[in-house]
Amino acid sequence: MGGVSRSNLVQLPGKPRSTPSKSLGQFAKFRSDDEAVQLFLSPKGEVTKAYPRVHVIYDDGNGRVIVAASVSRTKHVFRKILPATATGNDIDAVIRDAMDVLRSPD
Repeated sequence: MGGVSRSNLVQLPGKPRSTPSKSLGQFAKFRSDDEAVQLFLSPKGEVTKAYPRVHVIYDDGNGRVIVAASVSRTKHVFRKILPATATGNDIDAVIRDAMDVLRSPD
């Protein structure tokens, strides 16, 4: 995966958007209300807005990184919270676990 720690995220051009736009080169979204950076990945590790997806939230304000896997807007099948001090390798490992859950048959 090449490390998806917050320090490795691409600086987004222009005004932050409410959802990522791969066509515009935006790989994450930024919420100004809590300053969290959010990343959506497909079960194959590609940037996506579609479900199923892994949602990675870099929540520095609360000192944590949240990794969740969702099959729809209301159905979440995996969730793990790491400290903001987690290494990129630790975060990548949890993301892989979430992707495995999404790829596994029901």
